[in-house]
Amino acid sequence: MEDVFSGSRHSRRSSGVDEDEEALKWAAIEKLPTYDRLRTSIMQTFVDHEIVGKRVEHRAVDVTKLDMNDRQKFIDMLFKVTEEDNEKFLRKFRNRIDKALPTLPNVARNIAESALGMCGIRLAKRTNLTILKDASGIIKPSRMTLLLGPPSSGKTTLLLALADKLDPSLRATAVEGVESSLITDYTLKVTSKKDQEQYWADRSKPYRYITVTEFANRFKRFHVGMRLENELSVPFDKRRSHKAALALQKYSVPKMELLKACWDKEWLLIKRNSFLYVFKTVQIIIVAIISATVFLRTELHTRNEQDGAVYVGALIFAMIINMFNGFSELSLMISRLPVFYKQRDLLFHPVWTFTLPTFLLRVPISILESIVWMVITYYTMGFAPEASRFFKNFFLVFLIQQMAAGLFRLIAGICRTMIIANTGGALTLLLVFLLGGFIVPKRDIPKWWEWGYWVSPMTYGFNAFTVNEIYAPRWMNKLATDGNTTLGIAVLRNFDVPNDRNWYWIGAAALLGFTVLFNILFTFALMYLNPLGKPQATISEETANELEAEDGGSKGEPRLRRPKSSKDSLSSADENNSREMAIRRMSSRTNPNGMSRNDSSVETANGVAPKRGMVLPFTPLAMSFDSVNYYVDMPPGVFI
Repeated sequence: MEDVFSGSRHSRRSSGVDEDEEALKWAAIEKLPTYDRLRTSIMQTFVDHEIVGKRVEHRAVDVTKLDMNDRQKFIDMLFKVTEEDNEKFLRKFRNRIDKALPTLPNVARNIAESALGMCGIRLAKRTNLTILKDASGIIKPSRMTLLLGPPSSGKTTLLLALADKLDPSLRATAVEGVESSLITDYTLKVTSKKDQEQYWADRSKPYRYITVTEFANRFKRFHVGMRLENELSVPFDKRRSHKAALALQKYSVPKMELLKACWDKEWLLIKRNSFLYVFKTVQIIIVAIISATVFLRTELHTRNEQDGAVYVGALIFAMIINMFNGFSELSLMISRLPVFYKQRDLLFHPVWTFTLPTFLLRVPISILESIVWMVITYYTMGFAPEASRFFKNFFLVFLIQQMAAGLFRLIAGICRTMIIANTGGALTLLLVFLLGGFIVPKRDIPKWWEWGYWVSPMTYGFNAFTVNEIYAPRWMNKLATDGNTTLGIAVLRNFDVPNDRNWYWIGAAALLGFTVLFNILFTFALMYLNPLGKPQATISEETANELEAEDGGSKGEPRLRRPKSSKDSLSSADENNSREMAIRRMSSRTNPNGMSRNDSSVETANGVAPKRGMVLPFTPLAMSFDSVNYYVDMPPGVFI
């Protein structure tokens, strides 16, 4: 090994080959785990070659396991020029750390830019990136059509255009002969300027870059392109269409059949997740036993206002426990959203056929959990012994669970990701609890926040629970410490709860209304909101300059068009970002070690870059299928 990270001594063309090999290895290192990536680097060695002489080889090494000689050469290379190499090394190391560990300022800046973008304020530079341009073809019925292309070439964009599901921000125009809207002014990238040279067939002629426009024009003059153009120029005879080719209804199956199918699917999922519901029941049993021993009836009395405050605290605890019993709906629903969005977009079923079984099939489970809680805690804690008040309390516990489940489903439908849902769910619970009237009494809530008191569902639950218990005869037949007011009224005044018996039914009706409202809003959220995580792609200035350089010799319309205004943001149609595009370009460059010695010597003598990597032969192949059978393993216990 003569030198480490030394400059190339070969021609400019061979230097480009070395850089391609090094870039390919760096791309492979980028995919390693963070721990391995920070300790892996690339070292250059010169080996003797029989024909081309000394050749550079790149090898990935673990910098923590170098021997003394390699370590010394590595350090000498890094700090050869202290003023330059040291800073360069530290900047590269920092860039690699930043990629692995996103910083808080970067996250805050992205959030701020997204918020400003919703208001129409664009801080990033905006340009038009061509993805598909003059894409034409014929998809014949009863045939399997294969769409091939490298990453970021526009495959997804083309399929979304054919399905009429492109993002509204993309400009769409009608294709000749087709009435649906399709993208026609975007370019399909065939091969990049750096990758095309290895496919040069005639090695006796010097290589020159063939632009995408020239490829397209040559294809149109080719007999295959001419035949395709002739077929497209003839309008399709609609009389030849099959009568069932066009759907006259939005859903091909009656809605009641779809509801039954969704009901069966939901019941099957409940049986598959039976462990979760058993665990929730066991959990509420354990919490109920602990609560019953903490608020033991032998230790509680009904003598004064302080005793009444202890009973009200027990009611608040029971309400909070049953409120959080529906928290599992948050993660369950978010985990099911990706599949649901696909089925919704493909018109498998209406949204309400999904939400209605989700709500109704949870009712028996909630009734069971409410019975378990009431049987263990009610008389053990020493609440009012009347049977009517027992069943009233049971009804409130059931409504609290249903309201909480609907609330967490709504949060899942609006937030759509666990990170946002955890933040939004915590914020919602804080506001609901804070303005519920039991943490801060109504009289202490500022005037401008009173609307939150009446909007919070916990307000009605707390008032209903308290009125049902405190209006029992054992509280209303005793006097308070002042000697004039009944003990029950004094307790209600201390907690600023309305002293009206009808507030039990007001609270129960309000909880029932919140349950219905939350589930209806959940249905509308699933109906009109789309999944997150598909932002428009962004590219760096270096990538944009490379795209412009690739199209520099093209006489047609440029692929990248920059507007005069710098206030617009960068837009593109595909979902792949600049990192994927850069890795694709690097990964497409192959290792020069795979070439044969004879071919490499001839190509070097002709001044043509050697063919890198392995070029797969392509032969058109037609396939036909007869008696195709498709089997799906059915779960045990399911019969058709």
